[in-house]
Amino acid sequence: MVVSFEDQQMKTIKTGAGFSLVELMVAVAVLSIGLITVITAILASIQLERQSRELTMAKNASELQMQFLRGLPYSGATDGNDIIAHLGANATWSGDFAVNGLRPAPNDTDGSPTICGWFSVTKRAGSVNNNLVDITVRVQWRGGRGGPQIYEMVGMKSDRGTRYQAP
Repeated sequence: MVVSFEDQQMKTIKTGAGFSLVELMVAVAVLSIGLITVITAILASIQLERQSRELTMAKNASELQMQFLRGLPYSGATDGNDIIAHLGANATWSGDFAVNGLRPAPNDTDGSPTICGWFSVTKRAGSVNNNLVDITVRVQWRGGRGGPQIYEMVGMKSDRGTRYQAP
């Protein structure tokens, strides 16, 4: 027995096999919602990865600068780096440093494409023998969405040793 194409079409129409237009539209809607969810999750993970990378760069730069400042001799240096010993009571020494890989914050005034770091060393008045200094290291940069991000470390140094604390 030979079955023609038209006979097969009639059989399909009579039995109701296949998908209706409504079923196809529902399937496309479900698939679209799933794809949108997956794409949103991927975009969010990319943004979180960028924020994590920027924070790690800021943290590493801050720690390096803090170690440099803590490592300066307190007194008696012969190479001219004895800045801490030359500070008077309540005097402050401050400066900038570069952090490669971070964009300066929107309110950055120096216009440099790499200067994102700032530090200050302040000698405390009234400490025993005036031998205690506060050290602050701050990195400020433009985050992924353009807003300013800040990472700051605060520490102390005395002629008896150093101590610092990261947030």
